[in-house]
Formats: sequence, structure tokens, C-alpha cells
Amino acid sequence: LLDGKSATTAWWLNEEMKAEFPLVKWDEKKTIVTQGKLVTTGAGFSGIELAKIILTRYRLNTLERKIHRILLNLTGK
Repeated sequence: LLDGKSATTAWWLNEEMKAEFPLVKWDEKKTIVTQGKLVTTGAGFSGIELAKIILTRYRLNTLERKIHRILLNLTGK
């Protein structure tokens, strides 16, 4: 699925991913890499950014904004 395409992964998995999937153009410095319908994320909180992309892509902007407000309230901002 990712052969010949750019993708990202967690920095600590980068060498293993390169060995396992050598045809993928890995860039562990990026949090998110989007190519057409494909989206890959690295570690940390990039899953939250992925959720935002998916919600926005499927025109669920109102839901994305609600989740954003909830997350801001949880962090005290």
C-alpha cells in the first residue's frame, strides 16, 4: 500500500520500519504525512491530529470543533 510513497513513523521505530518496508520513503521528522487518501502519523499526540484530518475530510467540522474545545478544556487552556 505504501510502496514508493512517503510516510512517517515514530522516531524510535524508524530503523525497524525501513528494514521491514524498504520501498517506503520514511521521514520520521514529520508528525503527519498525507498522500491522497493515505495518512500516516508518528508517535506522541499525532493521533489527535489524524482524527482532526479525518473529521475535516469527511466534513464533520462541527464535531471536530467540539472535540477541539473539549481537549482545550482538559488541558486548562
